[in-house]
Amino acid sequence: MKNKITLLTFSALVAVLLCSYRPGPAHDAGANCTGSDGGTAACGGGGCHTSTLTSSLGTVLEFDSAGTPVTSYVPGGSYSVKITATNGTGSTLPKFGFQLVSITAASAGGNSNVQAGTWSSSLPSSVRNTSTAQSFLPIPVIEQSGFLSPSSGSGGSGTVYTETINWTAPAAGTGDVKIYGVIQAVNATGNQTGDKSQQASPLTITEATSCPSAAISAGATTLTATPSNGTSYTWYLNGNVVNGATSSTYTPTASGSYTVDVTTSGSCTSTSSAVNFVVAGINDPTLTNALSVYPTITSGTVNVAVKAAISDLGYEVYGIDGAQHAHGIIAGDHTTLDLSGLATGMYLVRMHSQNNTATYKVIKN
Repeated sequence: MKNKITLLTFSALVAVLLCSYRPGPAHDAGANCTGSDGGTAACGGGGCHTSTLTSSLGTVLEFDSAGTPVTSYVPGGSYSVKITATNGTGSTLPKFGFQLVSITAASAGGNSNVQAGTWSSSLPSSVRNTSTAQSFLPIPVIEQSGFLSPSSGSGGSGTVYTETINWTAPAAGTGDVKIYGVIQAVNATGNQTGDKSQQASPLTITEATSCPSAAISAGATTLTATPSNGTSYTWYLNGNVVNGATSSTYTPTASGSYTVDVTTSGSCTSTSSAVNFVVAGINDPTLTNALSVYPTITSGTVNVAVKAAISDLGYEVYGIDGAQHAHGIIAGDHTTLDLSGLATGMYLVRMHSQNNTATYKVIKN
């Protein structure tokens, strides 16, 4: 009998020591402590570390698209969910665990929650996806598979606990999504005394119905894409990718038809309408010395004076968006270009003779 009691005592001690490093409460006890099922019980795993609920950890959730916090998702888009807490209790809590769940907003507030989106299969070390079959809960739970170390600090006041998990948005028509999370900071003594946990305020993520429309505005020398807060940009010239052009602005080096793909929150990509753009280029000195174009600020007409013999002299008038508004041949030593029918703004008057060109900027007011 003595040997049996000793064996039982030893087994209990081993269980207490091992429970500190076994998976989280969904796996161990079928417990979802995030608050998504309406429960308020403190986190615990099969009786291990049933911690005290607190408000001193400042637990918060953040929903990111390519590192930028957002409040909506595009169906099928890629995002990340970050949960963070800071120890302000003054206790020494050097380890932590956590849980995350994502459900449809329509199913929130009951025990029949419906999973929304898909958690990544590639998880950080000591993190696991506890399936519904393992936990008998209606939704999978992302949680620790062993104690996690803080991201900064050693457990005292100001220690930061954080974890980031990748998530793929659900199909179109799912509607709003709610994300719940909880962090448990523990002292790793093998018992629950002094451990703390706090549920984060749940996040409501709305479903975006469409991608923001991409557009191009043209300046005298540059093209600018909108929206300007995109996560990536791809520029095209005559349907071909412009290598290295990946920012919201681009300075063309060749004339032609430009479009841009703008990717925004959640891998949502929109393509702009085409904009024709004319690059002024380098003026030929022979042609510029033979011509005089004036005035450069006008309310109606622009004069072209030919000061030397030039063969096959022609002209085009372009807007800064590349659209051609007028063209013709210049005969004699003087021609007047009528811009009175054009809107106010900047225009390019391009003169050409055989292979030589000269371009002049004119402001129409």
